[in-house]
Amino acid sequence: MTPMSRPGDEQGSQPEQRLTRGRQDRDKRDRDKQDSTEQDSTEQDSGKSVIAKPDPAHIAAGQSAAEAALANALRDSLLAVTSLPSVDEIMEQILDSVRSVIPYEGATIMLFEGDQARVVSARGFDENVKSSVLQALIPATKTHFVQLLETGAPYIVDDTRLDPNWIDIPGTDWIRSSLGTPITVHDRLIGLIAIDSSAPHRFTTDDAARMQLFARYVGLAINNAYQNELLSRLVAERTAELQAAKETLEAREAMLRSAQRIANLGSWHINMTTGEQHWSDEMFAISGFDPAAGIPDLQTITRCVHAKDQARIETLVQTMTTSGGAVEDEITFMRVNDNAERRVLVRCEQVGAPGAVTFVQGIVLDITEQKAAEDALRTALEREKEISALKSRFAAMASHEFRTPLSVILANVELLKAGWRANAPEKIDSRLDSIIYQAKLLNDILGRLLELSQLQAGAVKFDPVRLDLVNVCQEALVQLRRTTVPPAVFVLDAPSSPVWMTGDPVYVHRIVSNIIGNAQKYSPAGTPVHIMVGAQGNEVYLSVTDQGIGIPPADLANIFEPFYRGANVAGISGSGLGMALVKLLVNLHQGRIHVTSEVGRGTCVTVHLPRHETKPAPVSAPATSTVE
Repeated sequence: MTPMSRPGDEQGSQPEQRLTRGRQDRDKRDRDKQDSTEQDSTEQDSGKSVIAKPDPAHIAAGQSAAEAALANALRDSLLAVTSLPSVDEIMEQILDSVRSVIPYEGATIMLFEGDQARVVSARGFDENVKSSVLQALIPATKTHFVQLLETGAPYIVDDTRLDPNWIDIPGTDWIRSSLGTPITVHDRLIGLIAIDSSAPHRFTTDDAARMQLFARYVGLAINNAYQNELLSRLVAERTAELQAAKETLEAREAMLRSAQRIANLGSWHINMTTGEQHWSDEMFAISGFDPAAGIPDLQTITRCVHAKDQARIETLVQTMTTSGGAVEDEITFMRVNDNAERRVLVRCEQVGAPGAVTFVQGIVLDITEQKAAEDALRTALEREKEISALKSRFAAMASHEFRTPLSVILANVELLKAGWRANAPEKIDSRLDSIIYQAKLLNDILGRLLELSQLQAGAVKFDPVRLDLVNVCQEALVQLRRTTVPPAVFVLDAPSSPVWMTGDPVYVHRIVSNIIGNAQKYSPAGTPVHIMVGAQGNEVYLSVTDQGIGIPPADLANIFEPFYRGANVAGISGSGLGMALVKLLVNLHQGRIHVTSEVGRGTCVTVHLPRHETKPAPVSAPATSTVE
């Protein structure tokens, strides 16, 4: 459990009685255990047991396995933080991950509340003991808690029976050693995670360092649960923590490689005097060369290296023969036996006195899976950032575009309810028209959201037929003229004959209306919007040019993102869905769209769609029309 106050501190008689009972029980068990240990020792001496000398290779393999287990445990903890729905489930998974790296028998997670600590998660205790543990409020101003709060560093209790500051809660007297690690959120210490063992001197400073990594994830889980509005900030912090964990892992791997000195890996050496070479079996397995064919020469090896890394391996060889220290680099090559792309870390060094080098030896470590995992993690983090940005944009759009129509509707309903009998029919009709108009605006936004979702899911009905793009534009202009006050000025430049294309009538009309409607909405009243329609090769095109506010360069690359709106559109209503829908509809027709813009001078949007295959017809002169 947790270290408490010294026996001399002022406290009630009940804790002192529990302390006395706990120490009496422990003293009896110590005497029984000591008798058993002495008997075991006598039996071993009589049998002349021999302790085997540690095998360095086995030690190195154990260290490598421990590092791999730590990496897997950190990965599982990260997955829990990012995917599990509840904090309790996340904490349980993190405690499981800790146990896979640092074996323990009991564990608690505590949060500080003022000058007390409350246990929020516990395991390894009997159910009746666990219930009392979870209900306990532990003073945070005593002993090791003071050290933890002041330094922000972990504490280790080597032997609770020799520690005067330790106090037993009934049912926890089996605990002999404990390790406590602080939990911080935004540089603020909010609690600790403690693990307990029935063996004394169980935990080390290395264990404390590992525990700090897991404590970070506990902090993230707690912060996510209570501060969802800071999602984007948490993503950045978690990214930094993951990067720190990755750098720590890489540093430990480098230390391990230095300590192992090329043992238990694909290894090779060259006798600089005779030119004789040797490859280990692992070296042949990593590279894919056939051992029966012998060791390949440098030219053969270089041909297997990826083109972008060939210069690097030549530099590595040159540095290896001239430098007195160790050199290393990462190389990508195609494995000979299966043509699979692999990534390896190559490390080599000279053996012998300066000026009298007799050997050059090195190792090759396959890091393909590690790099793939890093790439996958990087991709996942980028995707999470995109989702966070999408949520923020949607919240901003919804708070404005939903609130305004609802406010108008509610105001008119309240006015009608308060005095509808006294109002003239014309005034009632006006208020009802306002309600209907605002309701249609909300319905349009919801319709766009539904259509966007269906298009993204590929769940739309697509019925392409032969269409006249000129006619579609003319119909769209008639509808836009009815809905704009004052009437907008449109200039249509199109052939007098049809411009036939293949497309879905509903979706093509949606494309045309959105593009022309945007041009009109973001242009000053009275300025013309130019629409050009034509055909070229196997495509038809629609080009819409306005003299409006333009799009800032920083926003231009994001105009097709859902809910994204430019920095200069304040005061102009919009949902940020129009161009996202246009892009998806153009893609549905296997077309393409291009946008150019200059702030203060206007925007040009050009769409290319499939042309309907038909017999060649005489090209007619273009006609220009103005619709107001």
